[in-house]
Amino acid sequence: MTNLPNSFTSEQDSKISEALSKIENVFRPYLLKKPIDPVLSEELRNLLSDFLQKDKASRQKAGKMNVTILISDIRGFTSLVEEIPSDVVISLLNQYFATMCSIVNRHHGIIDKFMGDSIMVVFDTPETGKKDVLNALICASEMQIAMDDLNTHFKQFDFPELYMGIGINTGMVMAGMIGSEFYWEYTVIGDAVNLASRIEAYSLRGQVLISQKTYDLTRQYIKVGNGVEVYVKGKREPVVLYELKRIEHPSRIDLPRRELRRSPRVNINLPFDFQCIKGK
Repeated sequence: MTNLPNSFTSEQDSKISEALSKIENVFRPYLLKKPIDPVLSEELRNLLSDFLQKDKASRQKAGKMNVTILISDIRGFTSLVEEIPSDVVISLLNQYFATMCSIVNRHHGIIDKFMGDSIMVVFDTPETGKKDVLNALICASEMQIAMDDLNTHFKQFDFPELYMGIGINTGMVMAGMIGSEFYWEYTVIGDAVNLASRIEAYSLRGQVLISQKTYDLTRQYIKVGNGVEVYVKGKREPVVLYELKRIEHPSRIDLPRRELRRSPRVNINLPFDFQCIKGK
């Protein structure tokens, strides 16, 4: 099974530049021999890049593949958005995404999509083989560590601190083109993806929670907390989750500890009915 499209090779990038030169030569007589405007050139480049990516994806057949899915989400971000200006929100997200994407790329992960402030990453590359699962855990650990540097930077500009929860699961997924003529993308779907999302929802700030399958494949390389049974949507039986504490191989990485009581509080008004029972 071929992998999810990620980025273009130098050869593909060269072809884009060559195509732009040909387009400029065609239109040059109509532009009084003036070069194409840089903004227009960039727009054409983006169109060609999008075309090549869709062409590449369209040639990839749908099928099943075994992957490790990492899903991250900023804790309390919705409430923060209501309190800070929109331009600050965009700046925070862009700096956050830039840092996280760099880490993901370094560990051979493939960014499947952004969902608001969430990131979904798939690990399945021929270069790493069976190390994919461990790469996902190392990646998650470094993402959590990077939040300290980000928050130190944000503090200089009086930006609020951000904290992230991460859920990881390993399993079989369906990969293929999903969408319509108006919008489509090559992505993965299935129960393994759904479970990764449920696991992420249970994670607290600074936590990396992993499934039983992910733990079984990496137990000799990591240290985790005690397994906890939880009920998740779509599962009749409880699933066991483990909190990742430390990577022990190939090098030691300790996950930073977070003081949970300092996490953002969300004000709610939740009505409920009750009855007082006496003599029971």
